[in-house]
Amino acid sequence: MSILLFIAATVAHNTNTNMNGDIYYISNPNTSATHQFNTNYYQQYYPKTVEYFDVLSDPITSRYADVYWTVMNPVTLPQDFVKRFSGLPVSIVGYEMDQVLLDNTSVPITWSYNHHYEAYLYGSPHDFSVISPLVPTYNMENPGSKNHGFHSFVKLNESLIHGKFPTTQLFSEANGGESRASYHGYPTGYAQVIHSPKIFRIINSKG
Repeated sequence: MSILLFIAATVAHNTNTNMNGDIYYISNPNTSATHQFNTNYYQQYYPKTVEYFDVLSDPITSRYADVYWTVMNPVTLPQDFVKRFSGLPVSIVGYEMDQVLLDNTSVPITWSYNHHYEAYLYGSPHDFSVISPLVPTYNMENPGSKNHGFHSFVKLNESLIHGKFPTTQLFSEANGGESRASYHGYPTGYAQVIHSPKIFRIINSKG
């Protein structure tokens, strides 16, 4: 099993459909509004061009009742995308994800529940430093020692290019097993901006 992350950017392939199809719905829509919020990236940003690239993590192999929690290997972004935005900022306006088998079909959630993940984009190996690749085994008297945010797995470069463009970005919104059916698009006019992205990486914890 691998994790596929589909990232939409205002910038490389153009599409008028979402990767996961028309499956995203707003749970508490304003029913009196003249126009409902559109969860199709192409339609939401039209006539502006929204393009995408996709990346696959390394395959994950697990058995029943296994827990997989580690910093995964870095994956180089598509070379045409890297070349196109070398020395330039790119605005990420949303993303989609899926868990797929080697033949690219979706893994049923009853087979593998992705408890949480954090996805990163960055420009240089020096932007992402692994502090500890494994779950900590110390300080177990503290009930929060394995809780979210307590242990630092990585350190990111937080410096800015030209004083305003970061070289690292973290994607971690509604990132449980239901993430595949959750919309991760940002309001019009908002984006996560990153300068010269080249590398994709995941910290993954799944059961």
